[in-house]
Amino acid sequence: MENRYKIVLLGIKGGVGKSTLGLALAKYLSRDHNVIFIDRDTSGYASDLANIKGKGLLNSIVERTNPCENIKRIDTVKGRMTVVKLFSKERTGELLSKIHTDPTLMQDFRKVYSKILLESKYDFFIVDNPPGISYSTDIVRHESEVFYSVIPNTKSLRIYVTDTLKINFENTLNYLVNSEMTSGVPGIPLAFIANKVPKESDKFLYIRDKVQDVINRFNVRYGVLVNKELSLEDFSGSLLELPVPSPIKVLGDKVKNEQLDGGVILPTYDSLEKIESNTILISGKPNTRKVEMALRLIKGKAILLYTNDKILNVAKGEFKKVAVTEKFREKRFTLKDIKDVMKLAKSLSAEVLKRIEKKDKNEEEQPTVIVYRVNDISPASNCCEISSQKYEFWNTFLGSLRDMARVALICDEVQEGECTALVPLVDISVKTDQDGYQVISS
Repeated sequence: MENRYKIVLLGIKGGVGKSTLGLALAKYLSRDHNVIFIDRDTSGYASDLANIKGKGLLNSIVERTNPCENIKRIDTVKGRMTVVKLFSKERTGELLSKIHTDPTLMQDFRKVYSKILLESKYDFFIVDNPPGISYSTDIVRHESEVFYSVIPNTKSLRIYVTDTLKINFENTLNYLVNSEMTSGVPGIPLAFIANKVPKESDKFLYIRDKVQDVINRFNVRYGVLVNKELSLEDFSGSLLELPVPSPIKVLGDKVKNEQLDGGVILPTYDSLEKIESNTILISGKPNTRKVEMALRLIKGKAILLYTNDKILNVAKGEFKKVAVTEKFREKRFTLKDIKDVMKLAKSLSAEVLKRIEKKDKNEEEQPTVIVYRVNDISPASNCCEISSQKYEFWNTFLGSLRDMARVALICDEVQEGECTALVPLVDISVKTDQDGYQVISS
């Protein structure tokens, strides 16, 4: 890695996951790099997770106690993670005032903190902060003066963290704008993280679009969405037990590889069974086990919508079956306009809805509808452009089943891009090939 980075964690409100996600990032980076996490947040939450018992480095300087009580070191296979607690939960203002007015104490602070920063050749310096901190406060000023005097050529990156409550989101965005304008340290806003994102598709897509807008308008490199189930809001274990959410791993890889080209980072999944989304597209070349993967997505009862009986040899189990009729398949070639396209889609979804009994609606898990194959069901008349017909048809079909069932669409990419029109309609896209699959948030 060519550069060393100071990554500053910022936010306007406590409790949104800033410290926890910052620690998760530090833990991930330390797998193969030396990382120091500097807890500049007076709440000391990150230090508590690291099981640091001291009252903070500042307190140790003033009270002449052992500074090592405020440091936790964890060696990994190829790196090291160090957590340093700078401040105590009480008396921070008083202690800062003493150091600020006493040249001897200030010199002691510089000496001890410099030694900590230089004890290992750290690749990443991750700095946590109190909510709403400004660059002009003593908390930031004293630490930064010492830091840049001993490690002057470190690249500065800033991460802003919020949850999805509207007032918190907007206030964090305003805070980002003001902080970037007033920062006296050259650097770039690396990421805007929306934490605790609901899994419901409409809310998820709304937040995704909001984060994309932040990237476009404010020159933030990455927008990051962390699902509520990955947000670590209920985590109460030790630092060693702290899981790393998949979007944070992706962000970590971007930083390690110094890829700051930008984009939205969405949740990924290490297994199909963990996908919670209501609409999923499974696409790829023929004979790449798409049906097998669709079966792994089933939660609750299953409904199979199909055009070819061969699917029944693979999809074995208790299915409610909806066979697409010959009349339907002929009609899809003779549609006169988009209204006919939408009407045909509603007729097909009505057949599926008949299989969802009243008691199914009260089940804990919604039924799963597997559609095999999109290629044989999509309209293909001469009335309008094929991609437009496909989009309107499946948009209407999925809309009719919204809140009633999960839907997995299986599409064969016989020709390149044959399934592309469906991607904007689903929450999750699964791409298959001979080697396996890749889950891509749409």
